[in-house]
Amino acid sequence: MSMSVDRTGVFRVEVVDNGLGETRKAGYPQFNINAKVLAHYDQDTETWVDFSECGMEMDIRLCMFGMVGKKKELGTTLSYDNVCKVFDWDGADLQALAESKAGFKFQATVVDNDPEYADKTPFQVSWIDVFDADPNQKIPKLDKEGITKLQAKYAALLKAKAKPAAPAKAPAKAPAKTGGKKAAEAIDKAKEAAGIKAPEAGVVTKKTKAPPAPPKVVAPPAAGGPPKTTQVDNFTKAKAWETIVDLKLDECDDDQLNASWQAAIAEVSGGKGEETLDGEGWWTVKDKVLAEVGKL
Repeated sequence: MSMSVDRTGVFRVEVVDNGLGETRKAGYPQFNINAKVLAHYDQDTETWVDFSECGMEMDIRLCMFGMVGKKKELGTTLSYDNVCKVFDWDGADLQALAESKAGFKFQATVVDNDPEYADKTPFQVSWIDVFDADPNQKIPKLDKEGITKLQAKYAALLKAKAKPAAPAKAPAKAPAKTGGKKAAEAIDKAKEAAGIKAPEAGVVTKKTKAPPAPPKVVAPPAAGGPPKTTQVDNFTKAKAWETIVDLKLDECDDDQLNASWQAAIAEVSGGKGEETLDGEGWWTVKDKVLAEVGKL
């Protein structure tokens, strides 16, 4: 007897059945998978725990198209990219994707579902990856080959934007050596002639006070993220969802909104799930979702 997945985390799964469908309102292509759970990754012991005899399964819905970008144009989603990667799909032939993948194994990350759907479906698959992916990886990282390809693709733009190399500085000269013992004797004679006496042993002479320390300058917040404010720090999942619902496009249906929400959580958390997100994380999730389905 099978049972639905009952916890969050990273799982290794095997395809039982799959097919291509459409989202309910907009009719976007959606890759649907029923998979049985093979193992669950234990974060504490960093080991895979065998779940193959538990009869646990999960249904995965991957919406691959939607209104994306600031111009809200029809385009591919993160789920599309993941399907291409995991199933080695060329991204062009839907018939090839729809063919049976029974027995195919991969990883799936399960998180708590958003409040709108949690009553009926408490858990949601937010991310899929290849079977041997690192379950501890917090942010996506390209391998050396992937970085080389990016470098070749954007070499001209990188070169145009790069700062010119600073001119080479001449090596600093070593300070000239003093005259040693003879020079020291000459200095002592000059001081004696000027009436300057050397301090006696054990006598502490008056020292010049050090200049006051310059005032501390508070560095501005680092670029590449929301400014550090109380509003951002205290931002929550509920506030993020409420803001998105208020500002989403009217033509954005539930399936597209849910897919964009889960994809953003997976991207910001690096596939680790919403429990790892703080106020800044939820603020970033909100911005990413609205960049795809928002009115502004």
